[in-house]
Amino acid sequence: RLHRTALEGDKAMLKQLLESKDNSGNQVMATVGKLSDELQAERALKADAARDHAEALALLQHQHQAEVERRENDHAEAMLAAQEEVDVERGRRREAEAQLAVAQRDASDHKADADDRVEELAQRLHDPPP
Repeated sequence: RLHRTALEGDKAMLKQLLESKDNSGNQVMATVGKLSDELQAERALKADAARDHAEALALLQHQHQAEVERRENDHAEAMLAAQEEVDVERGRRREAEAQLAVAQRDASDHKADADDRVEELAQRLHDPPP
């Protein structure tokens, strides 16, 4: 009987130990499950953050490229306008030079006519009338 009581006590202790082991295993599995869920959530957050970062970077690159193109276009337009002004000024200068040449030719012709007239008058003064 004593032996039987001891056996039942051992049996009860083993049963309690197994239940305790099962509970510990369940707790470990629950903790592992919880940690796994947290890890998945963390990975999802990191993936979202990486996607948001990539989108923001792409937007910034697009905006930068648009600004570079706008500045290049503005510069090209300014250069074109400046070249047009230079061309207009060159045209004005050529016109002024042509007018100056005509005026110099006219002045030279007038001077030659005046010199001829002075010569003629001087000749008349020296030559007595007939």
